[in-house]
Amino acid sequence: STLQAQGYRLGVLSNLRRDMDALCERLGLAPYLDFCISPEDAGEEKPNAPMFLAALERASVTAKETVHVGDQYKSDVLGARAVGIHGVLLDRGGWLTKITDCPKISSLSELEALLAGAPQSLAFNDHKD
Repeated sequence: STLQAQGYRLGVLSNLRRDMDALCERLGLAPYLDFCISPEDAGEEKPNAPMFLAALERASVTAKETVHVGDQYKSDVLGARAVGIHGVLLDRGGWLTKITDCPKISSLSELEALLAGAPQSLAFNDHKD
């Protein structure tokens, strides 16, 4: 992927209770990902910290230099934020208009542009709750 070519490490964190590596392989996603993490790998589901901490460990990065994109505000954005990761809400339908405290994208194809604007585009998500 373009993001991988730019040096970003990409992964999937899913609350699905199955072998995520095998699932990503079957779906044809494996070549585009550096890791896949499930609750079996981390010991807990999102929004709990172990899922996000496992991703940081697998990617060998710090929370401050990490962006987590997800379609669930509580599990993804707030879970990521709780460990210091920038949370981005994937709002494919544009229905989540009341959520204004995090960056939003309507498609994963918008992620590259959002990251190109970082840290400005992510700065308002840098608060502590």
